[in-house]
Amino acid sequence: MASAIYPRVVQARLSTSPVLRFAVVGIAVAATVAVSGCGSGKSAKSTAPCGSAPRPAAAANFKPVVPNTLTITAHLPSPGYWEFSDENPDQLDEGYEFDLAKCLQEQFGLRRLSVRNASVDAVLSGKVKGYDISLSQITTAPNRAKSVSFSVPYFEPRESVLMRATGRMSTLTEARSARWGVQSGSPASALLHTVGVTQPHEYKSLSDASAALQSKEIDAFLADNAISFVLAGISNGRLHLAAQFSQPNAPGVYRAALPKGSTNVKAVNAVFNSLRDSGELNALLYRDLGADPGPIPLIAVPAT
Repeated sequence: MASAIYPRVVQARLSTSPVLRFAVVGIAVAATVAVSGCGSGKSAKSTAPCGSAPRPAAAANFKPVVPNTLTITAHLPSPGYWEFSDENPDQLDEGYEFDLAKCLQEQFGLRRLSVRNASVDAVLSGKVKGYDISLSQITTAPNRAKSVSFSVPYFEPRESVLMRATGRMSTLTEARSARWGVQSGSPASALLHTVGVTQPHEYKSLSDASAALQSKEIDAFLADNAISFVLAGISNGRLHLAAQFSQPNAPGVYRAALPKGSTNVKAVNAVFNSLRDSGELNALLYRDLGADPGPIPLIAVPAT
């Protein structure tokens, strides 16, 4: 397997926090901050937010709730997606969804970006008001479209196998014989059940799961590729991505949520489609999440 290259947000974690601080958060504290220009007073990125993606004509039709400002909600903490703070939007300056927000701001021709910390549940229930777009790794389900409208997908997560540095996995037989760990409440348990693993160890926090893997309590930990890349990156070489599962009709693509009936859905879709068609979505994934699955073995999951 080729050596992994991890994103800048992971390198920042390595230099500032040797201990995993990621936890499952139920309801985030509401906060608002305006982030303009290069954001939070930090140095500008070396590339434009949208790279080479052309500006679609529909982007000109975007109507923000606050004049000249793109108002985004994010569910913090969100490692890899919104970086440099677990709670305070004032300190956000990196991450996949942060860069998507900056690109949307640029494509819509808006002067400011305002980020608010709000839980996914609060957004989906319609309790959150006065925002344009929510970027919080939101997946769709029939009951989730009652209070919001959804964009086209901007990311398709893939469940990834995290193992110790010497661990290898490339077949269903190897997967079935491993001692597995998952985070409580994650869709990884259902996938493992499809594979033939019925009782994986469950961990409340990612830090507990990482510790269990490194102490050899389990052989492998299953999480989506973004989480797995970050955990591998901050392990200082002790963990790596050994494989990814390829699922037919895999659930869980991430979409932006907008207030129900928003007239801005077409503009958001046009920008996401432009990013996808130009290859810039993949470029952002590689830069912010280290998501370059090319050299990682794919294990096909049987159709159910």
